[in-house]
Amino acid sequence: MNVNALSKPVSRSRGITLVEILLVLSLLVILLSFAMPTVGNATARAELKATVENVRYSVAAARNLARMSESSVAMNIESSPAENVQKITFSRPEESRGTHVGTGGGAEGDARGLGLQEYRLPAGIRLVSDQERFVFDPRGLVGEAGRIMLVATTDESIASAIDVE
Repeated sequence: MNVNALSKPVSRSRGITLVEILLVLSLLVILLSFAMPTVGNATARAELKATVENVRYSVAAARNLARMSESSVAMNIESSPAENVQKITFSRPEESRGTHVGTGGGAEGDARGLGLQEYRLPAGIRLVSDQERFVFDPRGLVGEAGRIMLVATTDESIASAIDVE
């Protein structure tokens, strides 16, 4: 019997087997499947938060413009189902629906000098309102109070409301 053979441990470097690689990949796939909905909801929430701030800014801009110009300003909510686009535009209440402040319509000096531009909502956010038009008088007060709801299209449980008072 060889004494050296018993005292020497046998160690062979085999590398990584295919089974081990498949096991690690399957664990990663399982972990990612739990993480993806959370990341998607976080993205939808961030997009909704930014949109809420932009709509609030639009309401405040219309209110301030009415005060500064000492004339009524209308904030219009328009939907184009064919293009799948919703936007907020501004006009004078006495103007026709197709003429908006900030888009070059109306009286030449009046419309271009006001500087309010339309706001197009992102594709992942849907705007629902109880009115199509909010009119602010020269004091900046809204004629008829209402509510604007913003809903994420990916997850309708992600929503926010803005009261226009």
